[in-house]
Amino acid sequence: DSEERDCDQPSMRILCLHGFRQCALTFSEQCKDLEDALGGAVRPGFELEFLDAPFLFKETRAGRPEQRLWWLASDDGSEYRGWEESVGWTRKKGIVINHR
Repeated sequence: DSEERDCDQPSMRILCLHGFRQCALTFSEQCKDLEDALGGAVRPGFELEFLDAPFLFKETRAGRPEQRLWWLASDDGSEYRGWEESVGWTRKKGIVINHR
């Protein structure tokens, strides 16, 4: 019964990816006003989906929110690694990103 499934699923999900050395919790707090504004949208069942990046930044201090990364860069910025792992990470969370 597709009608039952439709009622259980939000009608719109927007993927929200945090920036460099942030985490989903921090980004969701920063987007609270946006989330409240969009919650009153015409379509019921609106949902923002905040996702943590797979890589933990090595210098996170105790008492601070985790700082996470979507990819890793060499010290001189000439090499980047981890994009494929990040795409795989989102797939494990049920989100598919199409890229070439």
